[in-house]
Amino acid sequence: MPAQQTRQELNAVGAANPIPIQNSPLKSFQVSGVFSGTVVIEISNNGVDWLPASTESAPVLRNILEDAAFARARCSAYTSGTIVVVWAQSTGA
Repeated sequence: MPAQQTRQELNAVGAANPIPIQNSPLKSFQVSGVFSGTVVIEISNNGVDWLPASTESAPVLRNILEDAAFARARCSAYTSGTIVVVWAQSTGA
């Protein structure tokens, strides 16, 4: 399946723009970069109320198993560097 990728960079406490993931059977995120901080991956069905799905403070690659409509990265703690989050999701057969 072809994958659509979206790259986001975080370098302060706060949230990145939500990514729609509801019609994607396979979805994942990769956290990379040289940074000192914590990123929380959050999911939502309405784009307003967010629940934590994963908390990361080091580079990692994970699948999103929950069937949510939206996902976002939120930097909850930041000291230095740039946190890079790359979202990948399948776009069909």
